[in-house]
Amino acid sequence: MGQSYSFASKILQDHALVLRDLAILSHGGLLDTVKHINKILDNFSGDSVHQILFAVKELSDENYLWKATVRIYCYKIEKSSGLVKTRKVLDLRQFCKVYRDVLRQVRCTKCIGDSEEWEQVDENGEAYDKINLEQAREALTVSMIITRVDEAMKKQDDEIEECCICLERQSDVILACVHCFCKVCIEKWSDSHGTCPVCRVEVKTDDSWEIPEMPSKGEIASYVMDLAEGAGSSTSN
Repeated sequence: MGQSYSFASKILQDHALVLRDLAILSHGGLLDTVKHINKILDNFSGDSVHQILFAVKELSDENYLWKATVRIYCYKIEKSSGLVKTRKVLDLRQFCKVYRDVLRQVRCTKCIGDSEEWEQVDENGEAYDKINLEQAREALTVSMIITRVDEAMKKQDDEIEECCICLERQSDVILACVHCFCKVCIEKWSDSHGTCPVCRVEVKTDDSWEIPEMPSKGEIASYVMDLAEGAGSSTSN
């Protein structure tokens, strides 16, 4: 049993680099990553009533936009019956965030026979505490994974999204269906398609808008002053 836990931890460490740069992640690499995280969570599920399982929906690399359209399902399954209790849908970026969070949660640092040492790592991946096997298992409970999934699915209001096609540049064009992309990718797509790459809603050239950059504090202050000076009516002494 000690070897299986060590092997699972080694898999996580060996494949951490796969998700370092989403731009070069292949569809085969994604399939392998999903298999690996499932193996890890299965090993750590122990006597838990439920188990977490990730699955890729209709993955195909025939479309160069597969990174934008691929979805990863997160299932919470009852072990005894095999019934799906909850299902959550993640895009590629959200899944990678969950994967990285799991990577940072625990790591195996030593294995001699059946004797293992574990470390629980903080959010920054720096400070850590020595923990035993049961504590390591508790750190990867079903509820913890579901919490990580929920956090990954939340969007910050002030966060500028990365383009979901190239996963490199920030989105600077928004379509009428409110999906956002970088100008380079959406122009390339629009050359041969008349639909949104994500939802397939038909869009026209004039149905898109460029997202402006956030104004500087100086520009905001100048705008407010102009409004103040133009407000009201002039008075004479």
